[in-house]
Amino acid sequence: MTVDASLSKKSRAVLAGLQLPGESEFEHKSSMDELERLVKTLGFDTVARVSQKRKYPAAGTIFGKGKLKELAHYTGGSGYVNGYVKDSSTEDDELDAWVDAQFCKLDELADNEKATIVILDCELTPTQLSNLEEATGVEVLDRSGVILEIFSRHAKSREARLQVEIAKLAYTAPRLRASRVGSDRQGGGIGSKGAGESSHELDKRRVRDRIAELRGQLKSIQAEQNTRRAKRQ
Repeated sequence: MTVDASLSKKSRAVLAGLQLPGESEFEHKSSMDELERLVKTLGFDTVARVSQKRKYPAAGTIFGKGKLKELAHYTGGSGYVNGYVKDSSTEDDELDAWVDAQFCKLDELADNEKATIVILDCELTPTQLSNLEEATGVEVLDRSGVILEIFSRHAKSREARLQVEIAKLAYTAPRLRASRVGSDRQGGGIGSKGAGESSHELDKRRVRDRIAELRGQLKSIQAEQNTRRAKRQ
């Protein structure tokens, strides 16, 4: 029962998108529809869609304060980012205040109704991803992350699996954050890391080493294929 409940909880996602000037309602909806189909391929159920029209993405968080609060309503997060100063217009402030007031009236969702992942219909910088995770309290993926996960699940040959893993590591490397370090440290203490090397730096070095290893394996496979092809000819 517990395992089933956990799996059910993990399969709930909130989709979020930003409609910028130059994108029509139809184009925005079509893009969100496509994202939902991709998310469904990964086995997630969409519990809500959150969209916002803006002249430009909010620095550091993509969305304004009100939309962060709306996302957090579905995930159980705080809706805030510590130390974040929002760049906004008076119009944005009024809209955010209205959204805050609306969500203050809503009952908190039960645990089995909350989403445990937020998926963005855009590309996120490492800072934006980190801030959105802080505001929502759950994992955040952007469109590229979703596509890489799909490729990973459908890669069959050894060469394809290596290529996907290299792509995923290259995607992950700049998104490694010091806030995630500590809970997953290996034993051995500071002495085992080398003088002055932080856990964050160690994680990044491990990713670089793994990418180099995988590229070496990929070259070996390609050399073997070239050799077999030459023999057949």
